[in-house]
Amino acid sequence: MSKTPNYDKKIKTILDQLIPGERTCALTSETWNMTDEEIGWYKRFNVPPSKLHPRARLRLLLGFASGLVLWWKPHFKTGKPILSFVHPDSPFQVLPDKEWMSEDFLRQESSLDPIKPFFEQMLGLVHGVPVSACRDDGSNKDCIGVDYISSEDSYMVFSLCGAKRCFYPALALFSEDCVDVTNTKNSQRCYQTNRVNNMFRCAFSFECRDCINSSFLFDCRNCENCFGATNARNKKYVFFNQQLTREEYEKKISEIDLSCQSVLLKHQKKFQDLMKTAVWPENFNIGSSESSGEYLEESTRCKECYWHGKSTDMFHCWISEEHRDSAFVAWVGWGSDAYYTCDVVGGSQLRFCFRCWRCLNLEYCLDCYDCENCFACVGLRKKRFCIFNVQYSEEEYWQRVDELKCVMLERGEYGEYFSAAFSENGLEYSMGDAFFGYSEAELTRYQAPRFDPKRGAVIGPSGAIADLPSIDVKNIPDRLSEIDEKTFVGKPILDPILNRPFSVVSGEMAFYKNQKMAFPREHFLRRLKALIRTSNSPEPEVKPCANCQKETVSYRNPSFGERRVFCKDCYLRFLEENN
Repeated sequence: MSKTPNYDKKIKTILDQLIPGERTCALTSETWNMTDEEIGWYKRFNVPPSKLHPRARLRLLLGFASGLVLWWKPHFKTGKPILSFVHPDSPFQVLPDKEWMSEDFLRQESSLDPIKPFFEQMLGLVHGVPVSACRDDGSNKDCIGVDYISSEDSYMVFSLCGAKRCFYPALALFSEDCVDVTNTKNSQRCYQTNRVNNMFRCAFSFECRDCINSSFLFDCRNCENCFGATNARNKKYVFFNQQLTREEYEKKISEIDLSCQSVLLKHQKKFQDLMKTAVWPENFNIGSSESSGEYLEESTRCKECYWHGKSTDMFHCWISEEHRDSAFVAWVGWGSDAYYTCDVVGGSQLRFCFRCWRCLNLEYCLDCYDCENCFACVGLRKKRFCIFNVQYSEEEYWQRVDELKCVMLERGEYGEYFSAAFSENGLEYSMGDAFFGYSEAELTRYQAPRFDPKRGAVIGPSGAIADLPSIDVKNIPDRLSEIDEKTFVGKPILDPILNRPFSVVSGEMAFYKNQKMAFPREHFLRRLKALIRTSNSPEPEVKPCANCQKETVSYRNPSFGERRVFCKDCYLRFLEENN
């Protein structure tokens, strides 16, 4: 028996009239072909089709995921500056994580008027309920960052789990003693790596696995003591794709000092030139079937998807882990049956939600945990049958939900996601910005607020150095051994491109000395973005195989525009012939 009979009647009429064909995005004017498969997902979730292009929806969703920035933001109650991912000028308020968890944000009376526009009223509610400042779940020890779990003694960490003694890791899992690593798993003593797994003492490497004591690698597996290698398998003593003896290799390496900035820049340029000869597969999918997209591992029936692990029956989804039966979602894991939703973990039957963990049957909710049957709620924990943060009986709840969904459907609201004004971190400082960035035109179309990047910027572990004059990077000595720590460590250094100061902390400096790496001249935000963007993007492009000219669907790479992309057969043949 239907719990929302009036809505179900109205939506059935809409869904029954849907036919495949070309549609035009209401936001970007880009066209797409709405297929029978896409219509099937709307019918499955009993929702009207969105007016936005699928890619526009996912770009909006990823703009809600917290990015790579921390700010000094006033405490909601005391006004004292605290660290938060929310900009100080944002209308979103914050509380320290422990305080937030102790609060109850239920309201006694509802101010929601079904006759008035829904999203305007919802925005008032979200601005009235504080946000957990750093999303520390309490499992971390001596860490500074955002969205981190079970980590220790780490600094400026972003969206990771199981880090120990790391500086500036993002999207990393179970790695130790690393600096500037993104999407790095099960690795130790690594520097400037992206999309690597099980690496030890490697630097400037991406799309690699199981390598030791190596630098400047692309698409390498099980390599040891290599410097400048592409598409290598089970190799030792390779120097810029030339096989050397152990003695020849060690002599060349002994002559290279990467702790010298000028030497590092020289070899970075040499590696960029080497990359022009590298071979890229049409995609990096592993063990996936009946699927299309990029970075799909052990996934099944995932269509037009990006970066999935052990997921099943997904449609137009970006970034999932062990998720299933969902459409148009981003940043989800260990759950099922989600639609047009971002950042959900361990839940089911979620529609138009953001950051709702371990929840069941929620719609238009934000920052809710362990809740069931809630509609348009913010910041609730372990609640049932709530609307606009007000508790109802089960019977009254469904009556009100039925009424709300009907009027929202008639106004064209139901079926669309929150605008970018609801993004707590703002699209400019989101994970979407880290992955692909947003143009000024996009930010305007998404109704994204802009914030001054200098206001409340975090330069060091405390705010004590914020008022000191910034060091010009031109005044930093070329060699690490020439750098006076009293002058340069723990002091503001101005990134000339971002026009924002940053600092190098003492533990980070110890890493550079131990690993013999150059002192950084760029803000960590710029370094991490550059690393993340060595990954292929979710945006497909049709191009011929560079070897056999067969048409392939590959995925645009923001950092390497000139690539030799081989179809799967040619790529595998190339690896066999060259290894």
